[in-house]
Amino acid sequence: MRENDSNVTILDFIRSDGYITLNKKLAHAIGLNEVIIYSELVSRYLYFKERDKLENGYFFNTIEDLEEATTLSRHQQPKVIKNLCNLNLIDCQLKGIPAKRYFKINEDIEVLNKIIPQFTENRQTSKRKTSKQENRKADTNNNNYNTKQESKSIGCSTSSASRGTSSTFDFSILEKQIRKCYDEDYTTMSIDDVIEVFRYFTSCHSEYCGFEHPKLTNKTVTDIIERISSCGDMGFDLELDSYYAMIDFYWTQAKNRNFKGNERTTINYSIAHFMSDEIRTNCFYKTRY
Repeated sequence: MRENDSNVTILDFIRSDGYITLNKKLAHAIGLNEVIIYSELVSRYLYFKERDKLENGYFFNTIEDLEEATTLSRHQQPKVIKNLCNLNLIDCQLKGIPAKRYFKINEDIEVLNKIIPQFTENRQTSKRKTSKQENRKADTNNNNYNTKQESKSIGCSTSSASRGTSSTFDFSILEKQIRKCYDEDYTTMSIDDVIEVFRYFTSCHSEYCGFEHPKLTNKTVTDIIERISSCGDMGFDLELDSYYAMIDFYWTQAKNRNFKGNERTTINYSIAHFMSDEIRTNCFYKTRY
């Protein structure tokens, strides 16, 4: 099939039935993960379009469905989808409450015709990074901490959280862990923004609890980094500004003992607790709507 054929539509170019059809030129141009998700979304777009089930050109697709079809995890999808949106190949929006992510395919074949020569001329094919997640080994001797944390009740401080640095928490050690564990293949958030989320949360923890945040293992830091730019079924990128508001809300709720279904004495108020999908989803919608 010739990409420059004026009679060829974007749907004909990439169409698949029961399997994912990959265009090699496009894979070289935008990346293998991008072309896998793009091809699958085009196939689903066709399915809904042929059955007249599109909503103003959009169709919804969950993280789980896309992972089942492409094998790309919830941590990998946001970055790929963002790249496809930046290339003007698709549009992604959140609609409804609870929010679902909706996609629309740009059917302009000229978009593809411009992308392929642009990338093939200026970008060499490279292998994607080997997953650091599988190769990381726990460096417990150098990164585990020996100091036991004092057990105090939350909400000792009556002042509101401010975006300052705790005077007692040695954040430089945690920052080294973050830089060691950070992998851009698993998050769309920059290393500086990731560090700031950790910094702001631990600072608030010290202020609200009256004692330092518990030390974190490399595994915990890695898990948080891989989850930080996405959450549950929202399927879109969380940004630093959203985290400021979410963390403020989290500590306000913690201070007021307002986490439904949990007693104050049984909750481990830590960044690992905050980073759970249920907690972050609640904080996000409470601060956004």
